[in-house]
Amino acid sequence: MEDNEFSFIVGSRISKAPYDLAMHFERHGNAFDDGQILESRRDIGTGKAKRSRRTVYQYRFARHKHDDRAINAMVDRARRSPPAPGR
Repeated sequence: MEDNEFSFIVGSRISKAPYDLAMHFERHGNAFDDGQILESRRDIGTGKAKRSRRTVYQYRFARHKHDDRAINAMVDRARRSPPAPGR
């Protein structure tokens, strides 16, 4: 897309945030203010296709609570389910 001079934004869950935000975690722990925005740079691709990307993270308290409820619900379901055969 960029080779054809298009710009774009990619939205994603932040599975790699612990790596990108390591410096923030070292300085401030895992405390964030609701709505806080953090930025980092990430290299995407390899060789000649490697490009530097601006990565923007926003912490939302409501999203955190939603994720906590979902994770706790999965754990509860797993604890209630019978063991797999042969275990």
